[in-house]
Amino acid sequence: MKKFTTKAAIFLILAVIGAVIAVYSIKIKNYTLLAVAILFAAVSADNIFCSLKG
Repeated sequence: MKKFTTKAAIFLILAVIGAVIAVYSIKIKNYTLLAVAILFAAVSADNIFCSLKG
């Protein structure tokens, strides 16, 4: 695995933003937004691991 790069840090920030949006969407009971936020966070997390791996 490579060092934690700037690109991975950006994706980490995006994953955290996705998680915050997911929590907010539960609070306002908007489940479509919840699904989108979960997918956004998952893709960002996958990009973090790809950045570290490759």
